[in-house]
Amino acid sequence: MSVLVFTCPKTKEPLRSGIDTDAQSLALVRQLPVSIFCPACGRVHRFTVKDGEFIADTNHPLAPR
Repeated sequence: MSVLVFTCPKTKEPLRSGIDTDAQSLALVRQLPVSIFCPACGRVHRFTVKDGEFIADTNHPLAPR
C-alpha cells in the first residue's frame, strides 16, 4: 500500500498523511479536506487531497531532501 504525502508549508519537509491509498482512489476524492498534525513544525496543516505531492511506499522511508 502507499501513503499520500504532502509538504509542510513552513519547513518544506515531506509530511506523511497516514492516508493509505492508490492513484485511482485519489482521483475520486480530490476535493476532500484533510487536516494533518506536522511533527516538523508542530502545527496542524489543512489541505485538500489534490494538494498531495505524491504517494510513497509505506515500507520505505522517504528520501531526505
